[in-house]
Amino acid sequence: MPKMSRRQLINAGLAAGALGAGLLPKPRAAYAAPEFSLKIGAELPASHSVIVWLNDAAKKIATETDGRVAIEILHSSVLGSAPELTSQVRAGAIDFTAVNSGSLTPIAPVAAVGSIGFSFKNHDQAWGAFDNELGDVVRAAFLKSGLLGFRNVWDQGFHQITTSKGPINNPVDFSGIKVRSPNMPIFISLFEGLGASPVAIPFGETYSALQTKIADAQGQALSVMYSAKLYEVQKYLSLTRHIWTDIMLVANARNFAKLPASVQDTITKHINAAALVQRRENVKSEEPILADLKAKGLIINETKPEPFRERLNKSDYYPNWKKKIGDEAWSSLEKVVGKLG
Repeated sequence: MPKMSRRQLINAGLAAGALGAGLLPKPRAAYAAPEFSLKIGAELPASHSVIVWLNDAAKKIATETDGRVAIEILHSSVLGSAPELTSQVRAGAIDFTAVNSGSLTPIAPVAAVGSIGFSFKNHDQAWGAFDNELGDVVRAAFLKSGLLGFRNVWDQGFHQITTSKGPINNPVDFSGIKVRSPNMPIFISLFEGLGASPVAIPFGETYSALQTKIADAQGQALSVMYSAKLYEVQKYLSLTRHIWTDIMLVANARNFAKLPASVQDTITKHINAAALVQRRENVKSEEPILADLKAKGLIINETKPEPFRERLNKSDYYPNWKKKIGDEAWSSLEKVVGKLG
């Protein structure tokens, strides 16, 4: 077998082999009118491993149902942002959306529990929590708002920090740093607690904001910052692992319940199975990404979580979020990660 280049390895990890979105063989659903035509909306680009493996699951669902079920994945924000997609699912305009569960905090505050800073130590710990008790608490809250969350979460990865000013080794290095943040309280309050100055900027504007020095730094999962080419406008990459983010597939609960039980079972089986594969593939893609980022000139440093946790412990970050999230979810989180705050 010929040796793969670094670029090929990265593409294989990000796109999960040769399953490239839009390049899949036509399922049997393409050759007969499907009985059930369903839609999934997502912000993620076509090349993201979540979209790739959703396409793979859709193909298997079509095959197993003899073409009765056709699932279309509408990616790259063509149907809008995460809040807009969630509204469309709740209204029944589309059937599913794949979003970070933390983006659903306006309708279920408990959803912020997955994005508590410096809580999860590794991927297995995070996956285990969300596939089980902690995830059950979040999914129960979603169901009260008409959303059915699938059990196995997908992985967006741990967020790392890039800057143009210098490495982040300790909380003191955040002092005076303008950090691009999504307009979500769980992110903004974390950076404030660490002594940084968060600037709420949509992700699509991040590259230009870093380029023009509106922001000095940003935090994002490796696969996302790599595909967005943020290394072109940043010099330092600090492996802080400050927040882990999931992607959860949620459905309009009422509409999903109207599908035949056999169709529900088939969809659930393949969606959950695809999530298990995607998250392992996403983790495997990180090593070649790091190697290529280093080759492109980024200066990379490791960090330890303890000094950052200590800084947050001296602030009101953990007590405030415990109050907002509630005792049940907080207790479930601490069963997995240990005491916070």
